[in-house]
Amino acid sequence: MGTIISEEKLAVQKNVSLIIYCNNGSVFSNGAKDIGLEIANKLMKISERNRTLKIASIMSDIVKGYPSDTTFTGLDVLFNPCYQIDVLQLLINIRKQHNFRIIWPGTLADNHLIYSEEGYKDYARFDINKYDITCIM
Repeated sequence: MGTIISEEKLAVQKNVSLIIYCNNGSVFSNGAKDIGLEIANKLMKISERNRTLKIASIMSDIVKGYPSDTTFTGLDVLFNPCYQIDVLQLLINIRKQHNFRIIWPGTLADNHLIYSEEGYKDYARFDINKYDITCIM
């Protein structure tokens, strides 16, 4: 399901999937909204044991507070291993309700989005073929 395209091809593609800017997003970060602190502040108001249950609604509320097609960065807080969530699926589900894009806070290699490094608790590896996403290089 997942695809990798160049930024030039994005304009001609009718896209209904979550758009993920890869390669550290340096080219794509102009105008991106860093919502990391906003996520963290809302999560801090909830008891630790209830954060996993509330994280989807918190993210949805935050995303809906911005105009459609906003590009977001600062998603690292979502990868806290205590939450035990599929971060990519969470973002895809929210994308079905509100159009947005993200800058991936990791790397893309061998058709996998990778967050962190092996050996760390927050390490995550996502096979892009299993998700409805479009990765932009």
